[in-house]
Amino acid sequence: MKNPDQFIKYERTVPFEAFLQKVETQSMSNMFTEEELVLYGKQVQPKSLAVRWLTKEILIEHYREGLNFQMISITGLPSGKPVITINNNDIPDKIHISLSHSKNYISCLVIIEQPCS
Repeated sequence: MKNPDQFIKYERTVPFEAFLQKVETQSMSNMFTEEELVLYGKQVQPKSLAVRWLTKEILIEHYREGLNFQMISITGLPSGKPVITINNNDIPDKIHISLSHSKNYISCLVIIEQPCS
């Protein structure tokens, strides 16, 4: 019998201010892909970019040396469902995300589905 897949869940909620402080020290072009900046840079609230930054932070922490901000792109379907693309063939995991923001907070849920051998 095959072992079930392993699921790792991260939930994080931080003040929107944390993103604004990060932008002061790092360029937006370092934190987001060109595609993300074109899609979201001018058309959505900064909180939409902020929650994508938070999601990327979680993934970079999880995979450590295997990822950087430019390797992760979070776009969306016309329905609004976020779609994540990772440009690293060494990461076979399925990644599910849920993004949210309110007045003063950004929040995301990241579920990493790791296949068992």
